[in-house]
Parts: sequence; structure tokens; C-alpha cells
Amino acid sequence: MKTELLYAEIVNVLSSSVEARNDDKVLIFNICKNLKVPLSPSGELIISLERLGDLPSFESIRRLRQKIQNEEGRFIPTYGNVLCKRGFTQDLVRSVFGESSNEYQNYIFIKTEGSRFKQPIVLNSTP
Repeated sequence: MKTELLYAEIVNVLSSSVEARNDDKVLIFNICKNLKVPLSPSGELIISLERLGDLPSFESIRRLRQKIQNEEGRFIPTYGNVLCKRGFTQDLVRSVFGESSNEYQNYIFIKTEGSRFKQPIVLNSTP
């Protein structure tokens, strides 16, 4: 799959699935589903060896997601622990959620280096 097409598919999934913004496995699953990879009755992907070569590499998906979120600042994660784990800056988080929003105020961020926050302290049970 060409990079431009994969990029467009990732943007499509990230724009429609909040969970995919927070978890690469969900992102990869949704992309495979959109590419018509068959599902078993229990909802598991069924990928034959012949079809495996037609699918985009999972690492390419992760790297393009990272570019979209980290460099472009689009469709950033919505969970504080994921924001911290991926090293998002305080300014980017504020610009997306706003300081007064519940999503931002559910976490206190511990500043470690520069303007990056590495460790959230959860104030409530929101993921």
C-alpha cells in the first residue's frame, strides 16, 4: 500500500475512533478491518500468508500515527497516561483540550525536563 493511501486511511481511522488515538493495536485492527481483512465469528482478524504481503506493515502504521500526532499535532491521544508516555508537551495538550476541560484537569502532570511531562497522577478513575 502506498504511503499516501496509508496516511489517508490512518487519518480516517483516527478521526472516527478515539480509542485508536490511544492504542496502536486498535488502530491496526481498524485499518485491517477497513481493508476488508476477514473476521472470525469471534471478531478476530483472519490473515492468510498470501494476504499478509498485501497489508501495510504494522510498524509503518505506528510511524505514520506518530507523525500525525507528534509532529502535526492532530488527533492526539485523549488519555493522560498515553499523553505522558508518548511525551506530548504541555502546550500541545492545552491547545487541544484547554486548561479548563475535564480531560486536562483529570490529571496533574509532573514536570521532568523542559516542557515535557512524563508522569501523570490520576485524580479520578477516567482512563
